[in-house]
Amino acid sequence: MRPPLVSVVLPISNPKRINLARKAVNNFLQQYYTPIELFVVNATEIPVLTAESAITTLKQNDITVREIPVANPLNAAGMRNVALREAVGEWVLPIDDDDWFHPARLLYQLAHCRAGYPCVLKFQLLVDLSGVLQQAGSADKEAGVRPLLKLQQKDRGIPSTILFPRLRPVTSVSYCEDPWLYDERLNTGEHEELLARMLAHGLDPVVCNNCHNDVNDTVSWPLLSVGVYHTDNELERSRFFEEETKLSSSVPDGLNSNDMALLKDILRSYNFNVS
Repeated sequence: MRPPLVSVVLPISNPKRINLARKAVNNFLQQYYTPIELFVVNATEIPVLTAESAITTLKQNDITVREIPVANPLNAAGMRNVALREAVGEWVLPIDDDDWFHPARLLYQLAHCRAGYPCVLKFQLLVDLSGVLQQAGSADKEAGVRPLLKLQQKDRGIPSTILFPRLRPVTSVSYCEDPWLYDERLNTGEHEELLARMLAHGLDPVVCNNCHNDVNDTVSWPLLSVGVYHTDNELERSRFFEEETKLSSSVPDGLNSNDMALLKDILRSYNFNVS
């Protein structure tokens, strides 16, 4: 029996973030799970996908990648809908250009899914390099914004980690041919709004408690999903871990050397020097 096809949607609209989008594509293609169709919805004039030979190899590995050019000023919700109207997967996973995923993330989340119900992660590690998560005026403007690690936890799940069925239900046992679409009037909060509509249909999301270690013996904290906040691109800061950074105050208990090595590898992939 063939596993369900997952349609992955990545919007990109800022040309300064093209390298980030390429990193996100390359990272996601390391997922253990297949089959996958990955849509890059591109509102810039710079191609994200450039290696035709690599795309051919991906098709042989049950992964297809397609870039769809669109005109600005579509917002992220509108760009995702462009792909959702062309997707054919049974499940949809939206991703952003500054996301990093453990290779087991999609496999883990699908293992917790129930037919027709959205599925979200309970934990996500946030790496803030831009000051978005810090109070305005609290950073030393001369020294630049200090990097911040924050473990995000929501008992009802983190909306941006949503994995959802592509088709909307007509009844509890049948589905229509219309896909779930985002509300294009929203510039932010589109995942929350989509989840609210699903909940109104009786589709209470499945929440994966990804804090415990049942994915990888070397990972004892939730590195399944990492969100990296930037200003414009991955070259904004030359160094991340400073001598005085107190990681124990911002990551879960049980941090070990393997966890730290993995986190440093992630940050090096964004061109940051780490100590």
